[in-house]
Amino acid sequence: TGIKNCPVMQLSEQVLSHFSSLRGLINADQKHFCQMKGLGITQFVQLQACTEMTKRYLLQELQFAQEFTSPDTVRMYLQTELENKDREIFMVLFLDNQH
Repeated sequence: TGIKNCPVMQLSEQVLSHFSSLRGLINADQKHFCQMKGLGITQFVQLQACTEMTKRYLLQELQFAQEFTSPDTVRMYLQTELENKDREIFMVLFLDNQH
């Protein structure tokens, strides 16, 4: 798929502009995603698979870390662990006075 005679970088810029941000693109539902010229179900599934593999990789990296060394690391861990859950999750983080 794609658009004939449209370079991939140009299409990429159009897609990001259409969805306002990378976050908007990743969170787009299938119907909205596939409405854009040059994108279809194959690209939607590929993007979803890539997103899921990236989330799993980042979560594994965070789980193997011995400690959280910054607020950004804690934020990234919690976002990866808790986003898109279909029910409420209760978690406790024990922090020392350095973190």
